[in-house]
Amino acid sequence: GILTKRFNFGCIFKPGDVKNIGAFILDCKLNSEKLVEFQENARKASFHFTPENAEQFYKEIVDA
Repeated sequence: GILTKRFNFGCIFKPGDVKNIGAFILDCKLNSEKLVEFQENARKASFHFTPENAEQFYKEIVDA
């Protein structure tokens, strides 16, 4: 959840939250600009993760 919020490349849902998951998928389908933004943000975020800094992000996620 931390990385998703920081880089804004999607949404986090509770297990079984079918209503909101479905609404999110439909919104992405109907709002192509939003989907493209999530895709671009995910790609940009990927550049932050390298073997050299993997430990930093692992600690951040585990300690959250």
